[in-house]
Amino acid sequence: MDDTSDLNPIDYAQIIVKINASIQPASKFVKELYEHPDKKWDPDKRILNLKEELISFVHCQHEILALNVPDLFLVEHVQLMSAYQDITNGTQEMIHSFNANTGVLNSNRYDSGYALQKEAIHKIIPVLQTIIRKLTP
Repeated sequence: MDDTSDLNPIDYAQIIVKINASIQPASKFVKELYEHPDKKWDPDKRILNLKEELISFVHCQHEILALNVPDLFLVEHVQLMSAYQDITNGTQEMIHSFNANTGVLNSNRYDSGYALQKEAIHKIIPVLQTIIRKLTP
């Protein structure tokens, strides 16, 4: 790894904005779900939403991987990479829970993917808080 001690930590912290943007498609779905709990899912619409989520997560994951990491954030960087791998795995599991031919949902597989995605998203919050805390004098 290159010497990253001279990198500006503020530049690295810009990842917070990108992470926030990457979770917006998932947040949009969850918000809809809470606002309309009795509404029946449209499997085709949900699959498209999951694919949108996956694209957003993978894009952010690639941005995280491509970052030059200041020494100050090495631990947090590894935590973010791990969390985003779990997020993408969970989202893929949710996509694959729908039968490609019939659109029928395998709810156990979906729930498993959702739990993995949700847990990983919740792991990100304390990492981002640590990054912010390290930047605050």
